[in-house]
Amino acid sequence: MMTRPSTVILLISILTEASAIWPLGQYCLPMPSNERCPVGWERGYRFHTTEGRNRVDADQLYVATRGKDLGWGFCCKSRVMFLRAISWPKGNYCIFRKGGFCPPRFMEGSIHWDDKDRGNTNSAEGTLPDGRYDHNTQIYFCCRHDGPRMLTGLPQCSSLILMKFDTCPTVSGYLGPFEQYIDWNTENLFNNDRAIQAYPDGFS
Repeated sequence: MMTRPSTVILLISILTEASAIWPLGQYCLPMPSNERCPVGWERGYRFHTTEGRNRVDADQLYVATRGKDLGWGFCCKSRVMFLRAISWPKGNYCIFRKGGFCPPRFMEGSIHWDDKDRGNTNSAEGTLPDGRYDHNTQIYFCCRHDGPRMLTGLPQCSSLILMKFDTCPTVSGYLGPFEQYIDWNTENLFNNDRAIQAYPDGFS
């Protein structure tokens, strides 16, 4: 039998202030460990049935276990318009796609996780990134690779989580970056994990 782990590596940046003007459009970000999403955003959760032997190094990210099932959370900005908005800055990073398309100047991609077949108890609740959530999981990403390592102009909030794409950028006004990851075991037999086009670092 073959074991194939799936990993998503995350950039964690933490700030203590709480004022935020977010980029225009719909998208999702990984949920911080305190489950506090920005004001006006919606929360969602996905649990994967795994083969066990999962590895997690993500104390700033919401991660939960139910037996061999491993779950993580999402903060989704589902409203298209706010009173004020900014644009995503140039840089190297990924976010989750929401609403059917990526923001301007982002590349689209996806990861399909072949979750454990036998005794599969995958579950999902709340608002999730674009994807397919049944006995397997497919999530769509928006990634860009077009700028310096220093990101400027992003809102200030208690916790900002972006997904790594080639390099870890530094976010102006934030501590970090702190690189963390989730690594879970997908189906052992006849595994069909796959990734397409642009997606965060760490998939193997």
